[in-house]
Amino acid sequence: LNDKIWSGQAYILYSNEDIAQDQSMRREIGIASAIQDEMVDVALTYKPHRVSVYAASKNGYFITVDIMPDDGPSDEMDGTHIFEARERTWYLAAKQAGRLVFSEVYTDYVTGKPCITCGAPYYDADGFAGVLGFGMYLDVWHDVLMNPDVNPYPCFVLTDKGEVVVSSHEDGDLTVSTGNDIRKALSGSMAKAAAEMVDKKSGVRYVEVNGTPYYLAFAPMKTIGWSLGILTPVDVVHSQADGIREMFLSMLREFQTEVDASYRHFNLMLAAALLVVLVFL
Repeated sequence: LNDKIWSGQAYILYSNEDIAQDQSMRREIGIASAIQDEMVDVALTYKPHRVSVYAASKNGYFITVDIMPDDGPSDEMDGTHIFEARERTWYLAAKQAGRLVFSEVYTDYVTGKPCITCGAPYYDADGFAGVLGFGMYLDVWHDVLMNPDVNPYPCFVLTDKGEVVVSSHEDGDLTVSTGNDIRKALSGSMAKAAAEMVDKKSGVRYVEVNGTPYYLAFAPMKTIGWSLGILTPVDVVHSQADGIREMFLSMLREFQTEVDASYRHFNLMLAAALLVVLVFL
């Protein structure tokens, strides 16, 4: 129990001490552990982000692989090998649905950070056998969405309950606040836009956030059922619109110059032709 479990290393937790000491479970756990190589391969594809891949058996054992950004020891190991996965929201949601589902946002039992899990049930000859899960901290989403190389503008993610779970705003109207429905908490243009986002619509709306005008572009994240919104400052849109306007005016002037030149050339050709006919006559 005192050994460190390092990033990318599979390990097993148990729901209670009795299961940990149950010799009759050893064979089943040994067979189930054959999945660990595939779990490690899947988890490593998300490096360097903090993620976990796990299999939670209905019989009370939990095989998991954690990826740590610094390649250090897993922060899930809190000095004990006991963890009751069968009571977690992601486990219950996948078991009840009988298909792949995304959990509600929940708090990690060790770090206290908000997480989300994509889970799916698996079965054996007797029926339901457990849940396979992929867990990720929401701050990973934050780091990806706020990367200026990906998106240079403020953005946020809204759940199907109107909760802001990822946001570039650290204070004000769109701060991260699970349990707070901004359709009710806010008013005016932003509340109306939030209602459209929850209804899984897409579009562009003029909104005001913390007193600043933006154009909000939003679209549903179909796999998870949430919505992504990107806020572009009005002056940026207007400056880009002015730039596009100048580009088209410049193209129009060039086209006009070419038309005038062609028209002059045509007139000269016509005059020359008329002169030849006149001389002939």
